[in-house]
Amino acid sequence: MAEIDEAIATAIVKRRGATRAGIGVAVGGMAGAAIASRRPKGTTPLNDQFGFVAVLADRVVLLKAKGAFRSKPTDTVLGQGDRAFTTARFASNGSWGVFELSFADGIMWEFDVPRAGMSDARRIADLLNQSAAIGAQDEARS
Repeated sequence: MAEIDEAIATAIVKRRGATRAGIGVAVGGMAGAAIASRRPKGTTPLNDQFGFVAVLADRVVLLKAKGAFRSKPTDTVLGQGDRAFTTARFASNGSWGVFELSFADGIMWEFDVPRAGMSDARRIADLLNQSAAIGAQDEARS
């Protein structure tokens, strides 16, 4: 738990489209799931399991989670990026949120955020966008 112990903020996330795919299966079987899960814009190192996005002093880390209903982070790092040049966007439709992380190298991760994690994801987006603005100002001065 070393990564999570050093975290400034964390949020529980799930692979983008996994929530809609689950709803699609319930409503329309496999065809409903296929329709509901298309349109990914980004990539993510997360499969169907839950994960935790953790903001550390110098980087953003995606940790694998264990358990579905009471998920807890593990020590397994699925991906990470430099915090100074990472931007985030969070939007909510009431039932769940959409959380996007964009890294300086052009990689973008997209996640679904369950209702319980929406305020945490919004806080992370605010933190990262402030860090990115400061990093851009410092780079412009150089």
